[in-house]
Amino acid sequence: MLRFNWTVDALESVEAQGLRAADLQAALTGPGPRLMQTVDDDVLRVIARTPAGLLIEVWLREQPDGEYDIWTAFEAGAVSRARWINAFGEDR
Repeated sequence: MLRFNWTVDALESVEAQGLRAADLQAALTGPGPRLMQTVDDDVLRVIARTPAGLLIEVWLREQPDGEYDIWTAFEAGAVSRARWINAFGEDR
């Protein structure tokens, strides 16, 4: 189970990308596959689908207590879509 927290900056960043915080929350905690990849020592990338079917990429920063803060999120680009298709064999 992935534990994460919302920050004010993250909420603003998500909204600036045209995403809804509730959709992002559901993509990270709801049913369905997620593709996780370590980006740096304390940064984790998660690719997941929102309930509406939008493929998104979420970047999380690990805190000293082991929990993650949402750093930013945006609609997945071509490279993330290719990773998703490679892992799960579909893009719908």
